[in-house]
Amino acid sequence: MNDLELNQVNAEWANRMRSEDEDFQKDFFSWGPLSNDYWKQDIRILLCNEESYDSGISGDTKIDISIIKRWMDNKNQTIKYSSVFIQSLLEAINTGIIPETNAMRRYYKMNSELLQSMRTIAYANYRKDNNEHRKHDTEYINDFLNPSCFRLENNKNSDNSQLFKEFVEALNPNIFIFSSEIGADIVKRIFTNVDSILYNCITKKDNCIYVSIYHPCSSKFNYAYMQRTIKSIIDLL
Repeated sequence: MNDLELNQVNAEWANRMRSEDEDFQKDFFSWGPLSNDYWKQDIRILLCNEESYDSGISGDTKIDISIIKRWMDNKNQTIKYSSVFIQSLLEAINTGIIPETNAMRRYYKMNSELLQSMRTIAYANYRKDNNEHRKHDTEYINDFLNPSCFRLENNKNSDNSQLFKEFVEALNPNIFIFSSEIGADIVKRIFTNVDSILYNCITKKDNCIYVSIYHPCSSKFNYAYMQRTIKSIIDLL
């Protein structure tokens, strides 16, 4: 578990993406810690959402807190609600008290505090490149990463699945949070050594808690749901 190992995984993944097509022009992210604070945490958290629609990156862009800030300033609701969840989870870990829903509503407006919490975690999406069409693309995400979509003409899928697994292992999180139904299916099929990975369920294997949640933009991802989910995580720590 170190930054060097993670950088090696990201470099290999970037090279494989470029090698798929000699005319490759897509912009994509190297995911990971939002700051070096991640490696200093006693409890390391990885959060994975679906896909980015960011038109402001060029080439291979390393994710960091400045990009999260830009998304937050642009009122990206996935990032806003993800940040409220992380802020509330960290408060529960640090104090033993789960925030009330009214406190969570206040957090939503506190960008500076949310960014301070987010800089302690690692962040990823299920696809590395941007969705250029501004429409949720489940088929692309599955083709890119889901082992159930492997076929001979899509052999890059198995590479991506293996590299995603190596990426998570390099981060060695204690809490691995992955959103949406498609995310739960992907993680279940990649981490076959972990029993009971189900959508909207929580399980623990060795030193990692696997947390499947609704997508942060879902109407079901409300403050009461955040409270219940945080309690379930705390109970397993």
